[in-house]
Amino acid sequence: MSLKNFIILLFILINVSEVFSQKNSGFGNNRIFGKVRITNYNTPPDTIIAKNGIVKVIRVTGPGVPMLTVIDSSKIDTNGNYNIENLPDGLYFIVGYPNDIIDNDNPNQIVNSFVLTFFPNTQNYLSAEKVFVSNGMIRNCMITSKRMTYIPNQFQVDGYVYDSTITNLRLNNAVIFARLGFEFKGFAITDQQGNYIINSLPSGTYNLMATRFGYRNQTKIVNVGGDNGVFSFYLGRDSANFINVNNISEVIDNFELKQNYPNPFNPETNISFYLPERLTVSLKIYNVLGKEVYNLINGVLESGNHTFKYSPDKDLASGLYFYRISLIDEGVEFYSTSKSMILLK
Repeated sequence: MSLKNFIILLFILINVSEVFSQKNSGFGNNRIFGKVRITNYNTPPDTIIAKNGIVKVIRVTGPGVPMLTVIDSSKIDTNGNYNIENLPDGLYFIVGYPNDIIDNDNPNQIVNSFVLTFFPNTQNYLSAEKVFVSNGMIRNCMITSKRMTYIPNQFQVDGYVYDSTITNLRLNNAVIFARLGFEFKGFAITDQQGNYIINSLPSGTYNLMATRFGYRNQTKIVNVGGDNGVFSFYLGRDSANFINVNNISEVIDNFELKQNYPNPFNPETNISFYLPERLTVSLKIYNVLGKEVYNLINGVLESGNHTFKYSPDKDLASGLYFYRISLIDEGVEFYSTSKSMILLK
């Protein structure tokens, strides 16, 4: 590679790195778009496009009980498309929601809809794929949901969702799914009092699953029919890599992610950072499309300076890449920052 081209690439790198090293990212020019499809229960299964609903981009933050922040949302048009622009840099959950399926003008009408779905195709947030965007990325994220049919004048289940570690702490924003065999018949989201109600369930033996960000799922097998059922859930916190951070702001102020060295690099480079205290850390490598290409760290590290060597796969192409570090408390990311680097072969 010529010296002139090397200097040009280095100039680009320095300017991009300045953007990513800022600790507080504002609104950017990132975009997430895609289509929402619905899978029927036919044999073999077929898919149709969603005709309405909404897609939300959600950020989950801690510490303590994880907080859900809707960063932006988009209606699903009649062609099944959604489009969300001007997103700030970050790591997000993408969630598809159906419209209210009860037709107030025709309350006895059977209505076909779809069940709430985490990108790309799951009702379990633990298996959802988080989407990373930064520095003007455009991500095409197709959501594949499952058909849900509203049948009026059936049975109801309700109850509360609690934190199992704190007495009488009820959890909002938990999702309860009702599945009869392989088919979803309803779902509900808990309100501020932790209460949920699922209406119009045909009689039968159901799998009820409660899921919430930052908690382990809980499942109950229940019989629905005759009298309405009351079923409450007690969710344990997801304590994988559990570390309790006492002073979040102090940790953020003293944390430092350094520029990788050498940069540009081939065949390997060093990524260094400083931790002000013992923390759970995730360090991942992404390409310019926001796709994860390598998981370098995912675990608990002691305080102090740390350096990790990154040697990309031999088939990884030359180009611009990003390394993103996340600091985690009680299983929830509370801070992240990114820098860019260039692989030259």
